[in-house]
Amino acid sequence: MTKRDATQLADYECALETIGNVIALKARDIAHEQRKATPDEAHVDTLRREQSELAGQRSKLRLEDREGIASVIDQYGKLVRANALQGPL
Repeated sequence: MTKRDATQLADYECALETIGNVIALKARDIAHEQRKATPDEAHVDTLRREQSELAGQRSKLRLEDREGIASVIDQYGKLVRANALQGPL
């Protein structure tokens, strides 16, 4: 494996993990909403739909899609980092 291939694989794995982390954040938000005395079911439905869309995006991501990988890391990485700094709800 060349250094370029190893870097590409690492970026791909990072993108997959990043999407997985966003899916987990949505699950956290769903649980938080459902713990409320009167949960907003429309909000829960939206979060579940977003989870499904993220899972679809993750399953469609390909190792050769460098632009898509970079986009995922850029777009969702910021969200994951911001939530890591914020801590649990």
